[in-house]
Amino acid sequence: MEQVPALLPAADTPSPIARPAQTAAFFLASFDPFVFSYCTFDFPTILHHAAELHEYELLDRPESLLISPKSLFLQSSVRFRFGYERQQRLALVLQSLLHEHDESDRSPVSCAHALGVACPLLVPFLRGVCLSVETQHPFAPQAAYVLEELLASGFVSPALYLDGAYGDRRNTLAQLLQLAAREFGSRSALFTGLLLGKEQATPQDAVAVGRLVNHTLATADRRRLDWALKARGAMRQKLTPKHGWTLGPPLSSSGQRKK
Repeated sequence: MEQVPALLPAADTPSPIARPAQTAAFFLASFDPFVFSYCTFDFPTILHHAAELHEYELLDRPESLLISPKSLFLQSSVRFRFGYERQQRLALVLQSLLHEHDESDRSPVSCAHALGVACPLLVPFLRGVCLSVETQHPFAPQAAYVLEELLASGFVSPALYLDGAYGDRRNTLAQLLQLAAREFGSRSALFTGLLLGKEQATPQDAVAVGRLVNHTLATADRRRLDWALKARGAMRQKLTPKHGWTLGPPLSSSGQRKK
């Protein structure tokens, strides 16, 4: 069975190559809302939301919107292969999807607000970590040293910090990592979140943990299928509820949503 690495320092973690503040800056810079949304939301969902926003131009030749998520993350300028106007329209769709998601209780952003997290960049940092881990960026293991510093002192840099006593920080980070893991389908983030939360876990939490694990693994499987479609750059079949990973109502042939 494939071993899932935790995002905490361990014997096999590469030695730190920079100070935690410098490392954190890399992961913060890695979070680009356009890239994150394109990597997170599956292709049928993006097309359906384009129709909801009346961005019907994007529904002409939708295959032209397919691009490798990994390539997009490693070189964000790849987005301009869509063409400037289509890229701008797609950016509006992705921004709207992320905004709606972040207003739901499924988002780590909502959880951070509920927990009273003062640092506005903590969730973007965790999302940048998930992107780096799941695209197998060689720098990804360095996130362990940033998380270690957040736990130990609560302060990494003026941009990344976490208030409260050690136990409070540990619990908050555990919850946010678990939600970030479920959101993106990151097993490493999930494993790390569960490790951090195990000290406060009770037997009654077992059912909730089981659901969390199932949801995260299902999200990871859907994301792998979606990334394979996007990386292929062509659709073998018309995207319908039968052939696709449709989360919304199907589009009619005219590009309008069925009533």
